[in-house]
Amino acid sequence: MSASLDRSTLLTRFIEDEDAALAAGRQGKFWSSNHHEISPLIAKADRHLDPAQRLRLYGHALRVAGTIPTVSEKEFPLLVDAYRAALPRLDASGGYLAGRLPLLLSFGFDEQGALPSGQTASAADLKTHLKLVAQIGKYTNLPGQRDKLKNFLPFAAESERVLETFRHLRYRLTRKDEGAPESWSVDLLFWGFVLVGLLSASTRTALVEDMLGATYALPHPERHLAILHETVQAVLPLAEGDAAFAASAAKLAAIAKARRDATESVALAQRLGLPFGEDEDWNIHIVLQLDSNPDKRSYAPDLTLEVMPDPDYPWRLRVHTKDGQFSEWAGSVSQNDLGIAGLGAGNLHAFPQWLQSTRQHHGLNFVLAELGDIRCGRKRAAAKLIETWLALPGA
Repeated sequence: MSASLDRSTLLTRFIEDEDAALAAGRQGKFWSSNHHEISPLIAKADRHLDPAQRLRLYGHALRVAGTIPTVSEKEFPLLVDAYRAALPRLDASGGYLAGRLPLLLSFGFDEQGALPSGQTASAADLKTHLKLVAQIGKYTNLPGQRDKLKNFLPFAAESERVLETFRHLRYRLTRKDEGAPESWSVDLLFWGFVLVGLLSASTRTALVEDMLGATYALPHPERHLAILHETVQAVLPLAEGDAAFAASAAKLAAIAKARRDATESVALAQRLGLPFGEDEDWNIHIVLQLDSNPDKRSYAPDLTLEVMPDPDYPWRLRVHTKDGQFSEWAGSVSQNDLGIAGLGAGNLHAFPQWLQSTRQHHGLNFVLAELGDIRCGRKRAAAKLIETWLALPGA
């Protein structure tokens, strides 16, 4: 459609479509099929649109593009005005894809005032902040983000502003009053900001203590503190000699260990006397087959049980037969074509009894084809102990 449109018309159509969508409380239609042509033109809008049109354009770009436009010094005040006009709607349904954290850090103010370091005063300063936001946006998962810590080192000078931003928003992603979804706890922008805040000796301990303390009352605190612990561990090698930070890191480590030790997976390992180290990152993978399965192929198992010392995912049970599938994560059943009872949270130790019940009530007799179908890394003694446990339904 847009191939026949000149640049001015393309931008105008986008503005008009988004104006109508915003008024109707729906998503626009023009952006989704033309974003690849519209995006490069936003920075050049002053060549094609009048100031009033550009003000609307920048506001819509913040809302639907998920990025903050890069503009000239002359155009910068208009972009700030567009952001200021957007403030009352930042947390509305549908949201502003650019997000409050990067918007606040980049512009330096919101409807509740300016950061202590002040409102961004120039397009050049804005570009500096946007480089950090762009760096954070390069990663698709938290481990990958932490593994590339060295790529964040050039942004250590932003650590003070990061801490100010977190405190201004009370470590939240929006200002909505309703409860935060658990997905917030793994937000890549949030944790990218945390990485930068931990790079400077002047902010790292304060940031950790903020998240440990009661002042900001983090949503889903167990999950947040678990990820903070992993993030702090990634930064610790760069903070040698920082005693205060080391003390805060030790608090997090103690919380993480207590949470790990409270899992039913660790309780099972202790109950069976499995030879795992106190802090070892072990994994048990058990494969069972139906006794009617003549091939007994471990790569196409009828039943698998995975056990690990992970507070969020201590075990997973899966059954796959010709009649359907069953899947359960630590008591949460996600699929049950077979109509069988779940093992249930807190009942990992009773897995042999569950096998017996499944055999008695559903005719599904799962057996261990060979000892090699119990994998515990190099811990062969652990596999033998697990084999004995599986053979004793009354254990």
